[in-house]
Amino acid sequence: MDHVAVPVVAGLVVGVCLVLLFAAISLSSFSSNGQNGFSTARRNQFTLTLEGLKDHYLVGEKLDFALGIKGYGQECGTPNILIVNVKSGTTIYELYKHGSWSCTPSLNIVDETWSLKDLDAPPNLTISEAGNNKVTGTYHGSETTWNIEVSMMP
Repeated sequence: MDHVAVPVVAGLVVGVCLVLLFAAISLSSFSSNGQNGFSTARRNQFTLTLEGLKDHYLVGEKLDFALGIKGYGQECGTPNILIVNVKSGTTIYELYKHGSWSCTPSLNIVDETWSLKDLDAPPNLTISEAGNNKVTGTYHGSETTWNIEVSMMP
C-alpha cells in the first residue's frame, strides 16, 4: 500500500503546485496592468492621421480637415486637436467633443474619422495671424502633428 500512496501524494502535490503557480501568474499579471486590468502593452495602439490639412493657408482661410484614428484599444472619450502658434507657443484652438464619457473595459478595433464638426469646432475655423502653426491630434496617448504656414499672400 505504501508503494501506491507515494505516487498519489506526489501527483497531488504537483497538481496543487501547478494551480498555485497559475494563480500567482494570473494575479501578478492583473495587478501590474493598468486600470481595468488590461495590459498597457496591448491597449490603445492607435495610428492617427490629419486628413485634408494643407501645408499653407491664407490668413482668414477656412480650415477643413479631419482626424483619422485606426488601431486597437479602448474606444471611449474623444480625440483632442490643438492648434498652436509655433513662435509664441500660444494655443489658438483646442478642439474636442464636449460632454461626459463613460468607458467600458472592452478592447475594440477602431477605424474612425472625426471631422471638425464632430469635435465641436467653430463652423468657420480660421487662423487670423500670419505665422507657422503646429496642429496636433491626440487620442489615448497616440499623437500626430502637422505644420502649417499661414500667410497674408499666396
